[in-house]
Amino acid sequence: MKVVCIIDGYASKMTLGLDDKDFMQLIGMGMKVTHYRDGYAEDSMAEILENDKEEWNWMGRYIFNNWEDKKLRTDQLLIQLAEEYPGILQVIEIPDDIEWEIEDDNGVEWVGETHRVWGKRP
Repeated sequence: MKVVCIIDGYASKMTLGLDDKDFMQLIGMGMKVTHYRDGYAEDSMAEILENDKEEWNWMGRYIFNNWEDKKLRTDQLLIQLAEEYPGILQVIEIPDDIEWEIEDDNGVEWVGETHRVWGKRP
């Protein structure tokens, strides 16, 4: 099974280097973004503005924010885009028969096998 991980901080339209067509494909498949205007998040699901090329900061204006969705992480379109735009995203091959979860440290992610845990406090 192939799983997409973020290997270098935040994933945005700008940091991934996506063109408008590929960006809109991700939105169409269910990827959610936060839309920033004048340095503030306006809404949790961006209203995608045509011809809005202004970038807010080094991450850009549209920041992807629903990476916890395993279905999206294994979506063939996202895997294809991650292979076409290497750098921020990485495709990781894992065995099909394991339970897995995404773990991270300061925005750098990896795939870990799910283990049973008792008594852990949040």
